[in-house]
Amino acid sequence: MKSLKDIQKIVSQFNVKSRPKMRNNVLGKALEIQRSREQKKNSGIHSWRLIIKSRITKLATAVVLVAVAILSLTFLDESVAPVYGMSDALNIYKNASTIHIHGWAYIPIKGKPTKEFMKVPFEHWFDLETGCYKMIKPGGINKESGKPMYFTIISDGEYIMRDSYSYPVNGEPLKSVRFERISEFNSRLQSRNNAYNFLMQSFGGVDRIQGFTRIGYEEVDGIRCAIWEGQITIPGPKGDRIVKIKSWLTLDTGELTKVQMWQQTSETDKWRPLFEIDQIGLDTELPEDIFITEPPEDCHLANTKETAPLAELGAMNSVGIEGLMLNVQVAFTLADGCVIMCWRSIDYSQPSQDDLFSELEFGGALPKLPIEIYSLKAIGNIDVEYSGYHLAYTKKADKYFEWSIYVHQGQAPERENIVGYQVVHRFNADKKNNILSSIALSVSEDIKINTKQEFSNWVVGALKELSDNEQLPDNMSYENIQYLVNTLQR
Repeated sequence: MKSLKDIQKIVSQFNVKSRPKMRNNVLGKALEIQRSREQKKNSGIHSWRLIIKSRITKLATAVVLVAVAILSLTFLDESVAPVYGMSDALNIYKNASTIHIHGWAYIPIKGKPTKEFMKVPFEHWFDLETGCYKMIKPGGINKESGKPMYFTIISDGEYIMRDSYSYPVNGEPLKSVRFERISEFNSRLQSRNNAYNFLMQSFGGVDRIQGFTRIGYEEVDGIRCAIWEGQITIPGPKGDRIVKIKSWLTLDTGELTKVQMWQQTSETDKWRPLFEIDQIGLDTELPEDIFITEPPEDCHLANTKETAPLAELGAMNSVGIEGLMLNVQVAFTLADGCVIMCWRSIDYSQPSQDDLFSELEFGGALPKLPIEIYSLKAIGNIDVEYSGYHLAYTKKADKYFEWSIYVHQGQAPERENIVGYQVVHRFNADKKNNILSSIALSVSEDIKINTKQEFSNWVVGALKELSDNEQLPDNMSYENIQYLVNTLQR
């Protein structure tokens, strides 16, 4: 049996330049094998002693240890390094607990005879565990001064502070600050969506980046990186966008460290710069004061923390027509492609909805709300429709929330291969004959649910968030919904 010193001697004979981290990993694995052999050798089993003492087994053991060293050390050569691809990089990003991003956006300058762009910075910080986040985003160019304008959104887990611009007749635009209160769950959800969607939607999703190729190597801040380049087509309601992406991935871990992105609307158009990211920090310690929600002295206060309204989950995703309102609070795409959606619809002339939510059955017909989301359609180059069924309802204060599941027949597209879902609705209100126009509402910021734990974190969390008593409705378990889907698809 080779000792640890013997293994180190064998490893040192290979003419390969190693990095300390990888070398320690190799030696650690070899030591683990050696210790395991010694434990088995001393186990007291006579037959094992006879085998391990044989010359053939000793030789085989040495060969195995040398093979481990050779195979591990070959990965230290960049030409045969572990091939971390873009999917690996984005999955690492997705699973980080803290994220810091700094980059530059290219904003077109209007009124120029040729296509010119102003390069302006942006910066984001996310703490996915506490739900705190801060985003500084460019918001266009001031026509009077020609200077870029910025919008800042900060959540400290208890309050959201966001600014906006008002435009006086003369003079510089004035910044105004508004506060909202936010629950712990809603803060975590917003932090997750903002962090995840920012980069994932830029890449079009993990499943659409398999055509990327490695084109070379380069150091970024002293770290050796592989450069990957590729193009993706992102479908959209106004036509497809062709996006070219160049990314730098660290050789050691496969982490994304730098990104450059361009787009064109057709194959004949010139590439237009979109943005570049020059810093991506994952699982690093964030500045202690980065999430402080104290307004700047030179801004107007639209309200205060004491008068701040509660930010309702999903309250911004709504449409209204002729005294009717339809709102999608939150949506989840399950691993099998079915969609759980929480939504509400009201007729302002008939505020009470008690009768509409009586005698509903799990997996049965949807309630006949004023505007009913009876189906969904996938947005993308695919024709798939999802039929709606009732799951449960929750009530918070005087608001009823419908929880439905939308089930596809046949093969559903991977979530990463579609932009989102188009809401298919019908009018059940008495005034429907007076409505001459329709509504348009789509959902793209749904949450992918792959596991029972993710179901517990996000679906159950949202159910409790939109309920007075925070109790889970009957049948709303991961197993029951899986069983229901299998039954409906037969």
